[in-house]
Amino acid sequence: MARRYLTQSEAESALSRGKAIECFLGGCVRDGKPGIRWLSARVSKEGFTVSVYESANIGSAEFTDVYEFGPLDPELEFEDPVETFSADSFSKLTAELERRFFCCTERLVNEFVIQDEYADYLAQKRS
Repeated sequence: MARRYLTQSEAESALSRGKAIECFLGGCVRDGKPGIRWLSARVSKEGFTVSVYESANIGSAEFTDVYEFGPLDPELEFEDPVETFSADSFSKLTAELERRFFCCTERLVNEFVIQDEYADYLAQKRS
């Protein structure tokens, strides 16, 4: 199996090339409805901006496209994050990620690999 998670250096390099990095945060509940959470970080005029998403857990082993699930909060529009925050340097970004989402910097992946993370989450729930 190929290595999935990015080192800090790889994550910083991906961002510097204009690519997003992501982290699957697991299950969540909003207003009694179960869902999933993940984040996406990218370069912005503030330095780096992180968007946190919560969506309904409507996927399956055959359908892992979390980007298509839509928000768990009915007040949000499709593709709207539940939260955003910024950091003006990579070190501040990783410190804030660790503060808010313990150990998530050890599970950062390239954009679109989040679907593999979600598939693993589903497999763990089934076993």
